[in-house]
Amino acid sequence: MKYFIIITLFICTLSGLLFAFESVAVCDNALSTIVNPAG
Repeated sequence: MKYFIIITLFICTLSGLLFAFESVAVCDNALSTIVNPAG
């Protein structure tokens, strides 16, 4: 699980460099779901 979050952050960082704000929003939602599945 720990590595999955790290990988997600890494991908999000790379995506953020390419697509800026859109990816940040998507990744923020994804990480929120990972950290707190209950919402």
